[in-house]
Order: sequence, then structure tokens, then C-alpha cells
Amino acid sequence: MKSSTLLAALAGVLLISCFALPASASSGANTLDQFTWHQRVLLVFADTPQSAQLVSQRNVLEHARDVMSERDLVLVEVVGHSVKGASDSADALRQRYNEKAKDFARC
Repeated sequence: MKSSTLLAALAGVLLISCFALPASASSGANTLDQFTWHQRVLLVFADTPQSAQLVSQRNVLEHARDVMSERDLVLVEVVGHSVKGASDSADALRQRYNEKAKDFARC
């Protein structure tokens, strides 16, 4: 799939409350505040790993890995009470970005 096609697909999926946040390495050892000015973060919220929208988002992002890497974009997932990609707690991230427990949101 072409890079421009992947970007278009990614942009189409990310229409719901999307923003770019400066970030750093995605090892999960850093908090979002420690990421500032190094990379951008795509923050995805879902209640369960089985969320249809989360599964769809993951599929799009899987095909866009090279494009994301070129743009220094890191994924942080908040699924239920788990966080992948940062060391912040799920509750702290939900409160910080005003995301109530619901099916799915992208920021």
C-alpha cells in the first residue's frame, strides 16, 4: 500500500478528537510529560481489547508503521485499566484528557 494511501486511511480513522502531542521513546518507561519535544503521541482510549473500533484502529496503524516512524509518531493505548506505551496510569490519562470510560476514543 502506498504511503499516501496509508496516510489517507490513517487520517480518516483519526477524525474523532485527534491531536498530536510531543513525545519520546515508546518504551513505556516515560510519562507523557517526559516525551515533550521528541516525538508525537497518538493516544487511543478503549474500554476493552475487544472493542471493534480499537481492533479497526490497530489494523490501520499496523499498516502505517513505516509512515508513523517517518513522522516520529508513537502510539499510547489506554485499554481498560492498562496503559501500553507510557508509564502513566489509565485513570490519570483518562482524567487528564477528560475521557470517561466509554467504548472508544482517539486523541
